[in-house]
Amino acid sequence: MHDIFMTVVDINGVPLDGIVVRVDDPAGGQVEVVTGQKGPGKVEVPMYGMYIVQVLRDASRDYSSEVTRWLDSGQPTVEDLWNCGYCEYDERTYEECAEMRELGKGFLCYGHYSYEVVFQRQW
Repeated sequence: MHDIFMTVVDINGVPLDGIVVRVDDPAGGQVEVVTGQKGPGKVEVPMYGMYIVQVLRDASRDYSSEVTRWLDSGQPTVEDLWNCGYCEYDERTYEECAEMRELGKGFLCYGHYSYEVVFQRQW
């Protein structure tokens, strides 16, 4: 897999359908998707590189939201690899995982990383 799994919830954690989320790539490409397509408050986008994600609006108004950092399906950060348990699964230390990542393509799984992003409305 190499997808971004996104969920938008209200301040109480209730999923929100009909929320427009924008996914941008470094070359300036953009795609807008609407929550509710993959379950309550959920939407998915396949990844083929790096992306940032933010909430834009619902049917009645525009929003401002935080923007994710760059999410990379090819070579995630060492912190991401460590925090999701990837390195631990292979019984690597944090340092060993960092070394493997720095060796480049072919030393860790390349191009098949996914992310889960949750946006929570604050009102």
